[in-house]
Amino acid sequence: MFLIILILIPTIFFLNKLYGKNFSFLKTLKPANLAFEISESQRINFLSVERKFILPYPVRLFVYNEPGLALAKIISQFTSFFDIEQLTAPDKTYEIVKLSGISPKGNLMLFYIWEIPLIIYGIFKLREKDYITKLFLISIIPFLFFEKKLLAQTAFLTIVPILTLEAIGISELIKKTNKKLIATGLLIAVVSVFGFYKTLLTKPLSYQSPQPYLFREIARWIVKNYDPNKNYVVTTKFGPTEIMTPYYLGRNYQNLTFESFDLRQESPRANTVYLGLAGEFVKPSRNLDKIDPPGAIEILGKIEGEDEPVFEYGKNIWIGYSK
Repeated sequence: MFLIILILIPTIFFLNKLYGKNFSFLKTLKPANLAFEISESQRINFLSVERKFILPYPVRLFVYNEPGLALAKIISQFTSFFDIEQLTAPDKTYEIVKLSGISPKGNLMLFYIWEIPLIIYGIFKLREKDYITKLFLISIIPFLFFEKKLLAQTAFLTIVPILTLEAIGISELIKKTNKKLIATGLLIAVVSVFGFYKTLLTKPLSYQSPQPYLFREIARWIVKNYDPNKNYVVTTKFGPTEIMTPYYLGRNYQNLTFESFDLRQESPRANTVYLGLAGEFVKPSRNLDKIDPPGAIEILGKIEGEDEPVFEYGKNIWIGYSK
């Protein structure tokens, strides 16, 4: 138990230094922030009844108070992390998850769906022992430090308590079950792991966010097709291409600039190759491949992607040339 705490404390300290106070949940528990939120809540509730009714002071003291609000925030913060569907299959909750800024691409599942019964069984077996209290308190630490937007970075801090519970559940099952049932469970585990790694190796983009892939492919296209007599404009719409593209190029290229553009609103420059998202050539929509680019632009090629880095700007990078 001491070893777990010894690992958690420096890890949390490091992440807090890495991501700064803007990602810390603790800042919402400051007395000044709590007092402001309580005042705003009372004001909004008072205005919602057209200033005709206000709760008596003793009731307001009970309903609107800083300790109560802090406790509610802590409970909400803690329970928000335990979305089983999000942890076991991030893609399934994409519509909800993306609202918090978490992309399922690149965020692998924390554990398999069949592990959940084992974890619950481990908790059940520890009911009569003091270990469960300690594991619970340790597992809550990361969630009290960071906002949910850092789930991908902080979820691994719960792996030790989760694996401990799962190991206890498995060991108890082995004691009470026959060899056939154990063999069946192991077969399920092996098949699940095999399926995951098969997809990871054969379809790596399904586990990778689109930006790094597009950074590399843009650089590869420039290396193969670079003409020193032409100008090149690379979009910055979906990320820091001005940093990543030179990194992948390996050397400086002349006549290469980085900026976001909109060829519907601005006139294309002469003798210039544009590399950008489809929505920068045509009006952003969901069926960009069916729309023709402006007449002054000749499409030299496309870099095929698997996911939209910017909403309704398309999955692909278009390479257009203006004479």
